[in-house]
Amino acid sequence: MTIPNTFIVGAPRSGTTALHHYLSQHPDIFMSDPKEPHHFGLDLWTDYTEFFRRFRDMDLYLSLFADAGDAKAVGEASVWYLFSSSAAREIYEFNPDARIIVTLRHPVDYMHSLHQHMRISGEEPLEDFVDAIDHDRQDRIDKGIELVGRYRTGFPGYRPTARFAEQIERYHQVFGRDRVHIVLLDDIKTDTPAACGHICSFLGLDPNYEADFSPVNESRTVKRRWLHTAMTRDWQLKHKIGALLPDAIKVRVWRRMHNVATSRGKRGKLDPEVRRRLTVECTDEIRALGDVIERDLDHWLA
Repeated sequence: MTIPNTFIVGAPRSGTTALHHYLSQHPDIFMSDPKEPHHFGLDLWTDYTEFFRRFRDMDLYLSLFADAGDAKAVGEASVWYLFSSSAAREIYEFNPDARIIVTLRHPVDYMHSLHQHMRISGEEPLEDFVDAIDHDRQDRIDKGIELVGRYRTGFPGYRPTARFAEQIERYHQVFGRDRVHIVLLDDIKTDTPAACGHICSFLGLDPNYEADFSPVNESRTVKRRWLHTAMTRDWQLKHKIGALLPDAIKVRVWRRMHNVATSRGKRGKLDPEVRRRLTVECTDEIRALGDVIERDLDHWLA
């Protein structure tokens, strides 16, 4: 039985979908579909949907890699493994020879992108970005703000998930630096083939391969408000649909509905003054991250 040996662990909204797409085109790499099974990380809140709960089952999880064939690198890309306090150890106990890939971006841009994503998915009732990041889960409980989606099962809020330095140190401690590869979203955007080539070299594979490295844009905006509202505000709708359909097609049906309700497109930009102010607040975290990954991140402070 084939078991995965390559894990893109996050961070969310930092190029993991693009990397999954680019790496899956390498002849010696097999990446799972779905991209984010989230089998590991028992401390996470991902059990809030049936989709994630089902991949806690080991047999079902391993079935995702049944078609890997002779691929040398077999992987998946569950984006919340990085934040999880237990996923690193769980993955190591599952496969101590695994290799870890981490994608990162400026923490303020990460939080802004995550806020917009959660607004589209119906998991964020607070429209204003600053208001949303200033209210963690406990604040929302104390102030009677509705908890929906991942907030209902433990999502702590934006700021705690953006503390990348301590999250990466956890993987360094468990796997060692030589088995953890860090790539910045800046690197992917600047020279995609080179960034993917470095990852392939880290995996012990030929870094020169032919692939479609055109930009992957997963940002979406609401197209049909009535359907989007029904899908995101009525959390029972997904379960009702799921009860009527076999596992083989329920995910595809939901994705199709999502594609009808939304469309690809650029979302609103973060106000420059807000970004500057929040960057100042994140100065210590950015410098700590630079020390951990041994890269100069002063351009993030500009």
